[in-house]
Amino acid sequence: RLGFERFDERDGLTSLRIASLFENRDGEVCNFANAQRADQYDDGFLQCYDGRRFRTRKLRLPPGTKLGWGWAQVSFQDSRGEWWVPTLSGLFRFPAVPFDALDETAPIRVYTKRDGLPDDQVYRVFEDRRGDLWIGFIDGRDRLARWERASGAIRTFGPADGVADREPMAFAEDASASVWIGFRGGGLARWRDGRIAWFDGRDGLPGGSIRALYRDGEGRLWIGSSSDGLARIDRPGDPTPRFARLGVADGLSSASISTIVQDRFGRIYAGTERWLDRIEPATGNVQHFTADDGLAHGVVQSSLRDRAGTLWFGSFEGLSRLRPAPEAGRSPPPVRILRALVNGVRQPLSDIGATDVGLRTRLPEPASVQIDFVALDFAPGGRPRYEYRMDGIDRSWSAPAEQRSVVYARLPAGGYRFRVRAVSNDGSIGTDEAEVRFAVLPSFWKRREVIAALALAAVAIALALHRVRLKSALAVERVRSRVARDLHDDVGAGLSEIAILSEVAAQNAARNEVAAQNAARNGVAAQDEGRPLRSDTALHEIGDSARRLVDAMSDIVWSTDPRQDDAASLVARIRHFAANTLDGRRIAWTLDVPPQFEDRPLDAETRRQLLLIVKEALTNVARHSGCSRVSVRIAPASRDVAIEIADDGRGFAPSDGNGAGGHGLANMRSRAESLGGSLRVESVPAAGTRVLLRVPLGGGSRRRPSA
Repeated sequence: RLGFERFDERDGLTSLRIASLFENRDGEVCNFANAQRADQYDDGFLQCYDGRRFRTRKLRLPPGTKLGWGWAQVSFQDSRGEWWVPTLSGLFRFPAVPFDALDETAPIRVYTKRDGLPDDQVYRVFEDRRGDLWIGFIDGRDRLARWERASGAIRTFGPADGVADREPMAFAEDASASVWIGFRGGGLARWRDGRIAWFDGRDGLPGGSIRALYRDGEGRLWIGSSSDGLARIDRPGDPTPRFARLGVADGLSSASISTIVQDRFGRIYAGTERWLDRIEPATGNVQHFTADDGLAHGVVQSSLRDRAGTLWFGSFEGLSRLRPAPEAGRSPPPVRILRALVNGVRQPLSDIGATDVGLRTRLPEPASVQIDFVALDFAPGGRPRYEYRMDGIDRSWSAPAEQRSVVYARLPAGGYRFRVRAVSNDGSIGTDEAEVRFAVLPSFWKRREVIAALALAAVAIALALHRVRLKSALAVERVRSRVARDLHDDVGAGLSEIAILSEVAAQNAARNEVAAQNAARNGVAAQDEGRPLRSDTALHEIGDSARRLVDAMSDIVWSTDPRQDDAASLVARIRHFAANTLDGRRIAWTLDVPPQFEDRPLDAETRRQLLLIVKEALTNVARHSGCSRVSVRIAPASRDVAIEIADDGRGFAPSDGNGAGGHGLANMRSRAESLGGSLRVESVPAAGTRVLLRVPLGGGSRRRPSA
């Protein structure tokens, strides 16, 4: 009801290839089928509808005549009843006979290049109100011609007349009897009073080939482009016409237009590459029709409005008829939510959808939500459009569109309500909305309790960093104080000793010189003047002091050098000191160190204290033990190290259970305790002495740098 009727072979159609549609003088709708396949271009025939079914009449053409491959404005019966048929061998003219007698009637004239046509391959034919024929051609320099009925003369038009060298594709005549011609490749020509005006994109004409022209009941000229939609000239008679444009953004299903026609209610129908579109010129509302509404399959290539107001639409796959009716006002259908996906997971919904959906899932931020919806309209062309909005995201309703799915990606935390409503073909907006409600939880790190915990952690980290910085500053201060103390105690004292010894040596030298002068003056030997003072002893002590200063400076530099922060440097230092101290006293010594210990990192303070303890122990061995052999053994564990120094000397009797008194041992024990370790001395008279040091080091190791 109120939809399309489709015609096929059961209705008498010999071919479903509808190349052109026209109305004969008896009011019958006729179709010229130029070919069903490429090998049938010589099987031309006409089909006309008598109100019940189609009748077919084969054209009497000379054998071997190939029909033209144009469509839409090709074969027709003119205003005087004559029949015109384009072919690749010229334009055939048949006499004014009834349709049923056409298959027994030979053509009365064939117009070719010999008669003045620019070419024999006829592409389009159009009759104006004077009865003159406008003819388009595929090839040739001048591809447009006009046959004047009154004189029978043929005039051609080409570049010299302001017409581009292109094939004419569409013809139309406006109310002022001006003829408009659209061309393949673009361009629009207007013939008026024997002169041609040319229009193109610079004047506002749509781009692409102009494939359809149509003058509506209000005198407006409609223009269909192959790639740029529709255009309209409201006043074609103006010297400089203005083009109003209508494209996909305005609701057209495609920008490629093949044919245009108007119904008796003023609505424009445009055949596109996708569907058949109906436009309300007053409102701009666009409605689409497809095969679901009864329209024949294929692209609508030709159209016709017969004298009864019925519309006919032909494609290369069939023929359809529509009896237009005024648009009945009806409310848009209700919308239902069909599907909801949250982060790709489908949420449980009824198979028939719902109008009010509350998602119980509390979504984590950021959330991705897809919502599908539909409104069912069973009227012809019932394809409602939709408007939607997401409260909290969209500021207003979306533009009406046929899209039935929407995706919102990366939604932040908050409560949301999605709403959708239908828009009917006449543009009325439905009042029944469907909605989906859901909430998105903030990310874990955005929650208040997490933020509070993070704030506390940040304060704790800041305090820890402050303590680390303070500890580092204190460590630097301790190093600076130790270096200053060492420089004052060792280097300063040594330099003072050198200065005193230097003065003593100088005084001795001066006294010896005075004594020598007195002896020479008195003529006695110098030794008779008293025993001379020796300066070499003071100089020898100066040298010893200088060497001790060099060693002290070397120790200070070594203890503060960050490149020496490993056990390997400590072992090397111990080995060097043992060689210098013990070899000169002919004491045999050994140093037993596991290779893995040398890879251990050691901080500056630990290295320094361990070295000083070992040096003190070896110095005591060299000075007091009277031994012939000393062994130094380093035994590392996972988190501490034990250093054992044993000799075979005279030993001593401890004053208590932990060893003898004296400042040397007390200093060693104090240094061990400063590192959190312990020192134990074991000695038996005539049986040697054993010093055992144990100091915690902590875990970890590091790769030694290459040389």
